[in-house]
Amino acid sequence: MQSAQGKNNRQFLFILGMHRSGTSATSGCMDILGYQLGKQFFQPGEDNEKGYFENKRINYFNEDLLDDLDARWHDTLHIPDLWWESEKLNDRRDELIKIIHEEFDNHARISLKDPRISVLLPFYLGVFNRLQISPKVIINFRNPLEVAASLERRNHLSLSKSLLLWMDYTLKAELYSRALPRIFLDYTALVNDPLHALNRINKELHLDLTFQDSNVEKLQSFIEKGLKHHTLDANADGPEFPALVAQLYDLLKNSNLNVVEPVDQAQFDKYAEAFYSNFRFFSGIDEDPKLVLRTISSDKKSTLHTSPLREGRNMIELSTDQGKSVTEFWIHPANRPVALQLHNMQIVSPSGEKLDFRPKESNAEWVSETGLMIFGSEIPCIEYTFDQPVIIAHISFEIEIIAFSGFTHMMIEELNLSKSKLLEQINTLENDLEKLKSDHKKDLKRKEHQKEQLIESYQNALTNIEKEKDKVLSELDGKAEYLTLLLNSRSWKIGRAVTKPIRYIKDRNKK
Repeated sequence: MQSAQGKNNRQFLFILGMHRSGTSATSGCMDILGYQLGKQFFQPGEDNEKGYFENKRINYFNEDLLDDLDARWHDTLHIPDLWWESEKLNDRRDELIKIIHEEFDNHARISLKDPRISVLLPFYLGVFNRLQISPKVIINFRNPLEVAASLERRNHLSLSKSLLLWMDYTLKAELYSRALPRIFLDYTALVNDPLHALNRINKELHLDLTFQDSNVEKLQSFIEKGLKHHTLDANADGPEFPALVAQLYDLLKNSNLNVVEPVDQAQFDKYAEAFYSNFRFFSGIDEDPKLVLRTISSDKKSTLHTSPLREGRNMIELSTDQGKSVTEFWIHPANRPVALQLHNMQIVSPSGEKLDFRPKESNAEWVSETGLMIFGSEIPCIEYTFDQPVIIAHISFEIEIIAFSGFTHMMIEELNLSKSKLLEQINTLENDLEKLKSDHKKDLKRKEHQKEQLIESYQNALTNIEKEKDKVLSELDGKAEYLTLLLNSRSWKIGRAVTKPIRYIKDRNKK
């Protein structure tokens, strides 16, 4: 990868790393130290109570870019090689440049944090090359078991799926950033001694950060041990912690806050080759499917309820915490792609009253008129909302599982094929319609031309008639004047000349 030969003295800092690896904490520190996050950024939420410190427009852009690649943040392993060179993404390049100009104006220090950039970095570097910007990189990493525990809580991902993603994000972030000034940062090291970690980053990346009493106090208040919700044995191994994952994590720990030597890069390459040639053996899916219900309270806190799931019709009834008012609830109907139907959903208050609710959103690939929903995502989700906060005693419904995983993808492929055929037919009809419109326009134009010709001929005829009329009238006026002159004349010669025709006729009659 070629880095931008920067003629631009603005500092752009990428904060990369797998989701739940402390990228928000690092970005928050950089925000305190004067790096701009842009005009629109996400507010703190339950998953990141201190804040995400992530630009909203950059996040949405990355989601759309992944969508162009038929990928999601939790499904990045099948992105094709050299995808960033595709001309189909030219509009996306212009879009990113526009976002950077609009969000960051002419700020001298800018921080871009979104774990998705770990796998999208080559695209960004191509755009930054056009802008003559040479960015610097911090790669956050964390014990993969802690990452998996956090993702299981937030997104209900299985351990194998999380480890799979951890390997992919980490290896791609390392490979794509090699041509740039960079440093690896262990999330645990940041939490345990933030000032030491930030001073090392400042020194190695030549950021010229200023540590004053005011921002040091903010940093110490911002980075606290409570930020790290999951702390697990860093040396864990066993059947659920593959050797390759443990080896990569050990290499990262040795690289923490240090410059990566060529021998370490060779080791990264070795692990990458082993991983990408064998990742198909990761299932990424727990053996036993389960349903998760998430209720969201008025203060945005969520409570999870789980239920085992099987194919066919499942009767689900879940009791909820009656001490909290609820504004919405989410159903994650399985922890894998699934085709299903929901029936007879009822939500009952503590007094036995049935509560009204309405659908809000779902990530289903397709929903039929009969209610059949097909999800291609491994985190399917259906969201419902209430018009006002309510107290719930229990929620009950029937969920009919029609297909799981591979069968679901087969159904989606068939639907996409049908959709493709339908779109092809629509395209043909639209082309025919355009042709008819074009022919109709040509016919109208021809008739309009004929009409103009007829009007012109009519106008010419009227003009000619008026000319002839004027000529005849002029001649008649002349003859009338001449006759008047003759009739009023007393000359006998004129009189004989006038009466000559009559006399001529009389003379012939006499003979």
